[in-house]
Amino acid sequence: VREALVLLMHEGLIFSTGRGFAASQLSSREMSDLFEVRRMLEPMALASTADHLSAHDLRMLTQALKEQEAADAADDVDAFIAANSSFHTTWIAAVPNSYLRTLIERHDDHAQWLRHLTLHDPKVRRKALSGLRNILSALRRCKPGEAAAAMAAHLKTAEQALSDTLERQDYGRSLT
Repeated sequence: VREALVLLMHEGLIFSTGRGFAASQLSSREMSDLFEVRRMLEPMALASTADHLSAHDLRMLTQALKEQEAADAADDVDAFIAANSSFHTTWIAAVPNSYLRTLIERHDDHAQWLRHLTLHDPKVRRKALSGLRNILSALRRCKPGEAAAAMAAHLKTAEQALSDTLERQDYGRSLT
């Protein structure tokens, strides 16, 4: 447990309070920085997978997308987030550059936290689905440039959804 806590502290997900641990809250600047890093890494990393995705990988991506669509129709947020994570895990695992893959995986805990924060909104889920459909379409057609552009657009939408969510939460706190 101690090793896990040290790893979580190293990742910036928790901090020591002196009497225990508490979850870290990313500042708006840190979130902006995180998205900047993701915009620098993920589009090119995704593009690099276009020639390396196996038929199995494409089936897994398609299955994860179908699961997200079904979860959205059933308003099952937890299942949507799980399938969304599966989609991301599948393409990230196919990144041929192990150093790049490791850099992206290092921030996946933060990305997962962001998913939990934003994907409760049905409008955000539908925008996420649209972005993932575009990504999968480009990957199926083996179009690296289109895949990179689709990922860049997907990240822009995700960052806006996060900004909107945080703004609503701050507004709600100011009313209480």
